[in-house]
Amino acid sequence: MYKSDFPLLTNHPELVYLDSAATTQKPNVVIEAIKHFYENENANVHRGIYKLSENATDLYEQSRNTIASFINSKPENIIFTSGVTEGMNMIAWGLGEEFIETNSDDMLLMTSMEHHSNLVPWQQRGIRSDVKLGYVKVTKDYRLNLKHLHEVVKAQNVKILALTHMSNTLGSISDLKQIISFMRKNSPQTLIVVDGAQAIAHLPVDVVDLDVDFYAFSGHKIFGPTGIGILYGKSYLLDRLYPIHTGGGMIRTVEKAESTWAPLPDKLEAGTPNIAGAIGLGKAIEYTKHIGIQKIFDYEQELIEYFITKANSTDRFNLFGPNNTKDRGAVFSFEVDGIHAHDLAQLLDEKNIAVRAGHHCTQILMKEVLQVPATVRASFSIYNDKHDIDMLFEGIDYAKTVFSS
Repeated sequence: MYKSDFPLLTNHPELVYLDSAATTQKPNVVIEAIKHFYENENANVHRGIYKLSENATDLYEQSRNTIASFINSKPENIIFTSGVTEGMNMIAWGLGEEFIETNSDDMLLMTSMEHHSNLVPWQQRGIRSDVKLGYVKVTKDYRLNLKHLHEVVKAQNVKILALTHMSNTLGSISDLKQIISFMRKNSPQTLIVVDGAQAIAHLPVDVVDLDVDFYAFSGHKIFGPTGIGILYGKSYLLDRLYPIHTGGGMIRTVEKAESTWAPLPDKLEAGTPNIAGAIGLGKAIEYTKHIGIQKIFDYEQELIEYFITKANSTDRFNLFGPNNTKDRGAVFSFEVDGIHAHDLAQLLDEKNIAVRAGHHCTQILMKEVLQVPATVRASFSIYNDKHDIDMLFEGIDYAKTVFSS
């Protein structure tokens, strides 16, 4: 489905690409937009009063508007970043002591399924501020343990709840509406910070309806370029966020003793931005909207059901993640008895099947929940089909014969 839109896949028809959770392939419209910018529109933004610069600025801001519309935000609440990692660091280090008081009984609460991008920044802020760190447990069916969340929130002064919208390892989708509703009633001082890296390309996101305080995602997870991402924040929070990057482009005035900041979003976008990346991301969002995010979700649900059916009929195959289509995305971590994850991935590569093997930047999940050093991960997008799943399981059968001989 839609495979012909992606030149890398048409240039390598033998490839079965199952690593979209790491990065998606790029459609022609994104590649051509970046190429066109550098060949015809290349100039710095927000600086020049000549036409070329003004055109570049228009393209850059049009992308911001497109992205804002996609998640139901105002454009000034959309901050261009290099990706989720930078976005989370901007929040973790930009929030002052009025939000996280040093040497206090405050708690920074994460979950045991978090990607390191939404764990390590909060961990380090907690260490630096000398406040408690907490981790919401995962249930036996690989979902967020809401009972444990409720217990922690009622017992602790939780200032931050940082959680993933969709796990990059388990595929589990968090019920943000339910979680945030509970938090607003029982812990109104808590800021809700969501890592949307995996969710953004697979299910509808409405930041107003969800009532999130911050939502971050990376462009390369939704058919866009690498090195560009988005941080959404509520206006009053972005206003009070101290910029961790200072310098050109984000200032209003500079005196010898002090400086003042430009209004949002410029305040949080210091230096020359990734202009081509922002334009490419805007085109990626337009491409996604043209197909329809609900249509993408429904199609991937068919792939999920097919994968799980195959998995349940395959011997020596252990799936780490929900064993049904409810509240889960097309990300599958698994092991095959008797074969190390890295060996299996290498053997699959011999059959031109690209999967990921390792801890997937979720070491706490691996150690405490899955209790394995590594898994193989297969992840799907709109350019995959049931034939790709068949090829994966044929590759697994091939690996079994290699290790049984």
